[in-house]
Amino acid sequence: MQRYTVLTIALILCVLMPALAQYSGEAWVVHQGLSGKPAIIKIAPNGAADPNEIAGFEQPSGVAVNARDGSFWVVDAAGQLVIKFQVNGAIAFQVSDLHKPESISLNPTDGTAWIGNADNAVKISADGKIAATVPNLQEAKVAVNTTDGSCWITSSDGRVGLYDANGQLLANSAVQFSEPKDVTVDPNDGSAWVADNQANILVKLNTAGQEIARVTDIQLPVSPAINPKDGSCWVIDSQNALVAKLDANGNRIATASGLFFAPVALAVDGKDGSVLVVDQMADPMTGHGAIIKLSATAQQLWSAPGFVSPTQVAVGYWAGQ
Repeated sequence: MQRYTVLTIALILCVLMPALAQYSGEAWVVHQGLSGKPAIIKIAPNGAADPNEIAGFEQPSGVAVNARDGSFWVVDAAGQLVIKFQVNGAIAFQVSDLHKPESISLNPTDGTAWIGNADNAVKISADGKIAATVPNLQEAKVAVNTTDGSCWITSSDGRVGLYDANGQLLANSAVQFSEPKDVTVDPNDGSAWVADNQANILVKLNTAGQEIARVTDIQLPVSPAINPKDGSCWVIDSQNALVAKLDANGNRIATASGLFFAPVALAVDGKDGSVLVVDQMADPMTGHGAIIKLSATAQQLWSAPGFVSPTQVAVGYWAGQ
């Protein structure tokens, strides 16, 4: 009962936010909240934060933006649910009784979403129904291919698989990972980069599950993200507090270092190739974090400070926009 009361309060806050006619490149950030309670907050393409934030979550663990219509989804691990918001902040629906959802990947083509849970992965239709389930996973992470609706899914016990839009297995990875934690897919050829921060490797797989590239000089790699326009991949080197840009073959072509204190997540804007990086402890004196925007060549464009322990950022991109 308390969950619904809190979400009602959040909805009241949401509808005060000005509605957008269409998606214009805004990003959403998950952080501890200005009031001390977990929340998400919107930032403009120039880094300006919206004065209103959406609170009422228990433990938001992921956010994703649909660039086709401006809607956005939030997964709440402790609340064990996912909520879809319309572009104006009104709640479209929520799907409850998920088991500690941790990751989300949207397909703007049909409005569906894959959710990675503690023990499975589920596909949710555009109207909020569970359309497919992949069982027997551990701490699943997901990455949907917007071209054909297939989805790469990792399981922290070392397994990685490619599934079709109906949740049927297409291929298992030929690589045995230690603890794959993050995955990203290239919609141009369906290949995926998998980050295993226990083994300190970043591996590229083709749609047959075969290894086609491996990067070993990124320490504790997290949050790989592909730019669908050129196939490049951005990834965080957690140990060295830097962000690297790799070409489609895994060769490093740009590095941003000396800008971050504790980078934990990033998101690529396919529209212009820029990158938003979450620095959880950008200001060690206050303990506050920041969102730092990099150009496609890894140059800092701006820094938006003042976020409280930020953990995730999402910006929308859709090939048809």
